[in-house]
This record gives sequence, structure tokens and C-alpha cells, in this order.
Amino acid sequence: MVESRPIEEFTARWRSLTGIFHDARGQDPRTALGKVLTDLVPEAGPALVFEDPGFPVPDMAEWLMGFGYEPIVVRASAAGPVDVDGLPWERKNLKEAAARAALGISTGAWAVAHTGSVAVYGDRDHGTWPSLLPPAHLILLRADSIYATLGDGLRRLHFEPGGLPPEVKLITGPSSTGDIEGQPVIGVHGPARVGVLLVDAH
Repeated sequence: MVESRPIEEFTARWRSLTGIFHDARGQDPRTALGKVLTDLVPEAGPALVFEDPGFPVPDMAEWLMGFGYEPIVVRASAAGPVDVDGLPWERKNLKEAAARAALGISTGAWAVAHTGSVAVYGDRDHGTWPSLLPPAHLILLRADSIYATLGDGLRRLHFEPGGLPPEVKLITGPSSTGDIEGQPVIGVHGPARVGVLLVDAH
């Protein structure tokens, strides 16, 4: 059984950082996806979906089309990122696809309840493009991957099946900066809107 306390603390922290959160546990994930998309993206458009080996919503591309989105699917393979036909993605083309996407969708590796942060890996099986260029980013997060503290999450790195990932990105709410005349600005260095869809544990 997944403990509710870390989930509740993470949810409160994430929302306090203006992040969008929907809990899809025990319900139709398609319905929950529709709700989070309504809150996250004002208008449907291209959606860059990075499907890693453990992607928790296998019907995502089909569902997105049903909601009026144009899914741009990137799948992990031993040879690198490929499209739905198994053809390799060139880095330039992948960057261009990310730049024109209205939404990026990826899987969160784990999260930290105390800080309201989500860890996203960048390696052969995971991609950070959905979290970089699109103006909105949706993270699919499993309920059993929320840890109490950052130290708990970092300790998990030593037990990853593929070894330490070369890149670990911690996302703590939408991108923001105070560098411009000391005024807070949202969305300068990354997505201005970030959402988490909590799905059932393994």
C-alpha cells in the first residue's frame, strides 16, 4: 500500500508553487487526462510525447488525438529515439518538433514531498525535450515514486537498473526567474505551466 502522507505533502507543495495536479488513481485515466489538459493547455495543438520503456499510459497518443491534439511520439530504443514507425529521430528534427509543440509529456522518475520537486532523467531511455521547449509540460508520476526528502530520492539513483543516469533534472513548479529588473517572470527558461498526473503504482 502506498502511504498517503508523502502524496499529500507533495500535492500541497506542488500546488503552492502554482503547479497543476490531478490524481488519476482508482479512476479512468483518460477522464483524468482530459481534466488536466483543460487546466494546463488553453488550446489543443501539437503534443510531444516521450514514451520511455515504463511509460504508464500506453494509449496516450490515441487519447490525445481524441482530445484534438496532434501527438508527436518519441520512443526509446537501443539505437536512440525513434518515431512510431521505428525510424530514428535526428536531433535537429526532434528539437524542431519540441519547439513547435504546445505541450510536452514525459514520465517523472521520482518526486520529493518536502520540496514539491519532480526528477526527470535524461538518458537513452528518457528524454528531457518535453520539459524544455514546449510552453506547457505534463509529468506522469507513479504514486509509489514520491519520497519524503531529497536525500531519499537521491539514494534511489544508486539502484537504477541502468546505473546512474547522465542527467537528472529537478522540476519544482513552472520555470521562473527574478533576473529581469528583480521582477518575477514565469516561463522565460522553460514551460510556464507544469502539471502532474498521478497514476497508480506498479
